[in-house]
Amino acid sequence: MELIKRIVNFLSYPQWSFTLVVATFVLMLRSKGLWSKKGGLIMLVAGSLLFLLALLDPNFWLIVSKPDNVPIVMMVFLVGFFVWFAMYKATANDVRVAHGEPLFEKTLNWAQTTELDGGRVIDQPWVQQALARVEAQVAAYKIMNLRVNAAMTKGALGMGEASAVKVFGTELTQQVARELLEVLDRGGIRKGDDAPLRGALESAYRIAVINTFGGGANELQRDIIAMAGLFMPRAPRDLRANQNGDNK
Repeated sequence: MELIKRIVNFLSYPQWSFTLVVATFVLMLRSKGLWSKKGGLIMLVAGSLLFLLALLDPNFWLIVSKPDNVPIVMMVFLVGFFVWFAMYKATANDVRVAHGEPLFEKTLNWAQTTELDGGRVIDQPWVQQALARVEAQVAAYKIMNLRVNAAMTKGALGMGEASAVKVFGTELTQQVARELLEVLDRGGIRKGDDAPLRGALESAYRIAVINTFGGGANELQRDIIAMAGLFMPRAPRDLRANQNGDNK
């Protein structure tokens, strides 16, 4: 027990604890399994066991059992929980974004196998146009991403081009989900086992809006495109805000 205490006390020095926490967190970011429900449960159990082990020390018990310190102990666990919850949601969103093409393939397969008016859904001209438009737009977005990655590798990426790809991609995600929902009709919003995609498209459409302001609001990105890409003057938002205030 004394050896464990010495190790903990040594690692608690700021120069070691800060470095260890940062390095551990970086390694944790590379392991998506930790940000799942199973990973969260494992971290909760491990943290609880370490806390219970620390309670065996009389001095630690006296400190954490004081009424003023009880909320602090609770906050430590709450901070850990909300960090995990934020990363859990971020990981889930990454999975949904990455599944954009599989969702298209599933919608295409549904349209090819579902009967409608003596034929199949895919036989409808407007369905063919919608699916073709989605595939073409996604392919264009992939090419744009490749161009941005190539420019970034060469150190020649401009702010205007980067912002344009960000705006196009985030709003395209919404548009693609909306068009695929139109193909599925009412079946797209159902989440039962008999639903075509079990509500995955409807969920993707609702969550897609997050990326329009995450990583830089699209409204500000458009200003960057205008100023850095097209060399246009800055939008006079401050002036309009002052005018609106004066009118009030």
